[in-house]
Amino acid sequence: MSEVKRRRFLNEPGEGLLLNSDPVEFVRRFDEFVDESGLPPERVLALPLISAPLPVATVGEDGRPNRWSGANPAFMWHPLMWLPAHLALRYRYRVIDDAQGGTDVDYEIESDSLWATRVALELVHSGLYNPEDGTWLDVLAYAGLDIENPVDQARVELWLNGAHDDTLDAIDLEPLVLVTEDSEWALRAANDLVETLVPAQWSLIASGIIEAVDSYVAQNGATDAARLTALNTMGQVAALALQGVPADPETGFSYVDVLSMLTVEAREPDADVAALMESFLDALGEIAVDYRPSLQAMEADGPLAVAS
Repeated sequence: MSEVKRRRFLNEPGEGLLLNSDPVEFVRRFDEFVDESGLPPERVLALPLISAPLPVATVGEDGRPNRWSGANPAFMWHPLMWLPAHLALRYRYRVIDDAQGGTDVDYEIESDSLWATRVALELVHSGLYNPEDGTWLDVLAYAGLDIENPVDQARVELWLNGAHDDTLDAIDLEPLVLVTEDSEWALRAANDLVETLVPAQWSLIASGIIEAVDSYVAQNGATDAARLTALNTMGQVAALALQGVPADPETGFSYVDVLSMLTVEAREPDADVAALMESFLDALGEIAVDYRPSLQAMEADGPLAVAS
C-alpha cells in the first residue's frame, strides 16, 4: 500500500484518530469536511472522540451502503467514502443471549462513540490512515484512476449519479480492512476502550475550551465584549462536545445545562460577564479534573490510534 498515492486531509503528521485536544480545530474540521465532501451536515458525524468527521451512510435495498449521491466527485478519493459495509454500518448485537432468555427485542445498535472508535481502530490497523505521516490512502489511485484528471472525475460523477462503471463498481476495501481470522477484533477493542476513552475526552476537551477562552480574551483584551464572544462560541462547542457528562453530584445539575445557562445569562444587558465567565471556566475545570484519571490511563496505555 505504500506504493499507492496517499493524501493529507485534516490530520497532521503524528496524529492518531482518537481524541481531540483542540475544540476550535474540532469545529473547523467538521466545517471543512462538509465543504469538501459536498455532504449535508446531517450526513456527517462529528464527535470530539475522533479527530476526523465520519460520513454516515444510508442503506440500500441490498443491505449495503448506498452511493453518495450529491457528493463532490473530487472528494471520492477519500477512503471514508468507500468504507466496506461492516465499517460503514453499525453492528446490531444481542445484549441478552439465548442461554439467558434473550429474545428478538434484546438487541442494541452500536452507539456513536462505539462505532466511531471501531472505525478509527480499523482505519489505522489497515493502513487506510497512517498516523505517522497523517496521510490517507487515495482509493481512486489504488483503483488506477486519477481524480485530478477531468475525464476520471467525470466518470466518478456519473457513477455517483447511478451509472455503471466496471472500475468503480469493483472498488472494495474489505480485503484491505477485514481481519478474516478475527473479524470482530475491533468491536471488542472498542468496547474495552470506550469506557475509558469517553471520559478521557471530556477531560481533554474541557481543558481545551478553557485554553481557547483564555487565549481569545488575552488576544482581544479582557473586555466584556471579548468575554461574551468567547462564551457564545465556546458555549456552543461545550454543548456539543460535552454531552453525556454526568450531572454534578453535589447540585444534581447537568454540566451542559449549567454551561448553557451561564452563556445565556451573559447576554443579558446588566450581566456581570466577568463573573459569569469565571463560573463557566470553573465548571469546565471541574470536568477536566474529575475525568483526568481516565485521560492519564489512556496516555499510559498509548493505544495505536490515539492522537499525540
